Amino acid sequence: MTYKFKKDRSFEYRFKERQKLIAPFIQKYKSPVIVHAIDNTKTFKKIIGEGGLKTPKEHDGKKKTPYMEKFLGFDNRIFFSLGFFYTTAYDFKYCLIFSLDMLKNLEYYRKSISWQPYKKVVDFWHEKDPTYLERLARSSKVARGVINRYHNEEVNGKKRTILDFWKIEEELFRAIRKYKDFNKLNRLIKKTVKDLKLIYPDSKKDALKAINNYRGTPEILSNKSIELPNNKNFLGFYIKGKTSKRTLDLLKKEYPDKILFNGKKIKKIGDIK
Repeated sequence: MTYKFKKDRSFEYRFKERQKLIAPFIQKYKSPVIVHAIDNTKTFKKIIGEGGLKTPKEHDGKKKTPYMEKFLGFDNRIFFSLGFFYTTAYDFKYCLIFSLDMLKNLEYYRKSISWQPYKKVVDFWHEKDPTYLERLARSSKVARGVINRYHNEEVNGKKRTILDFWKIEEELFRAIRKYKDFNKLNRLIKKTVKDLKLIYPDSKKDALKAINNYRGTPEILSNKSIELPNNKNFLGFYIKGKTSKRTLDLLKKEYPDKILFNGKKIKKIGDIK
């Protein structure tokens, strides 16, 4: 599944936007929050109506990065971010918000478990087998654009820090599987993911620091469905922009004790007039 990344926004701009959104929660709860972002109204209403988040095999939703997720055995996980990363990067309108204490029951990775492995592989090809990387670049117009951006665009004066892998994931993953020394790439990918994983309470310690890192965000996973109304770690909702009367009435009926965040203020749903 491809999301429209906001190319006109710098990493610094998106970081500042994330900090603005997270600030009220740090003030209120003394810690950042865990967020599950939702990109469309239909999915959001289905989740709040059913009262929970289901694992991918329990619904028909499309996966964000299906090839690497399946390869790593994460294709039946629910994905979360620390703070509002996807909201600021992709303009997602809806978010479910959870307390940091939920990390006790979740898998925590210091960085993206899809982006990091792909980046390690492309870096390896750049250093050890540039001819193979060029072959990937020539496979399509989109691939050429992705690899050219990887080679040439700078972030804080550094090149080869950007990799829009999701635009060409099928081609990129196929190139990995067909590589002459696939076993070496397999070991590199597995080691990368292993090195990113932290267990609670180390995950919580890292999260408290990582919220101030403007480059990327930790990725957090659940291998089980998550109930919402009676879940003490589920704090409530973020809805960007105006909330419709119909949606607000539904939230008041099903989630009166949870909070609604509009990007600036946190309010208890049952108290909203």
